[in-house]
Amino acid sequence: MGKNIEAFEKKIKALELEISALETDAGIGDEVAALGQGYFRKQLRPIYFSIQDERKRKNLITMTRRIAAVGIRDENPARIRDAKDDLTQAHLETTKTLWIEPALPAVILITAGNFAFSTVGALVGLAVGFFLGQSILFKDRSRREEKVRLLEDYVKNLDSEQQARLADLREDASSLGDEYHPLIFSQAEMRTGQPDPVKS
Repeated sequence: MGKNIEAFEKKIKALELEISALETDAGIGDEVAALGQGYFRKQLRPIYFSIQDERKRKNLITMTRRIAAVGIRDENPARIRDAKDDLTQAHLETTKTLWIEPALPAVILITAGNFAFSTVGALVGLAVGFFLGQSILFKDRSRREEKVRLLEDYVKNLDSEQQARLADLREDASSLGDEYHPLIFSQAEMRTGQPDPVKS
């Protein structure tokens, strides 16, 4: 896991701990915990709107929107930055040349050839060792180039996915008259603390 996605996950974890504390303070901590990780929007909304204290309800709605916004806005860019770091490293690796791995078989074959058949054996060992070394270099270069190609594709896919996520979010937001609408609660619900009939 890259350093950028680790930083993102720490940020999300801190926000989740904060929201968990707010839920406990509002008296719904056990009820939300009972939903488990894979809860649905339909299950969470009634619990939040059952909170009697309007200030606590608004704080929770705001925090829920904030976590969703951070997830939508920051997760893929963190993955993209990590993948670009890996890609830079992979490009650097393609410029390095192996010497020991391809040279070792040549040295062994030359020595063995010389031992078994004197000078002629050493020359045959040299020829075979040269081609074997070239084969090792070719396979290594191909492996490194394939790694670069896969990382480039991964970065392109992440970037396309991020653009699609943001486009879907903007479309969803504009259809509800909401500038930034991260899924569970609308901007109007954040301001009023009351259920929006369009969302319910």
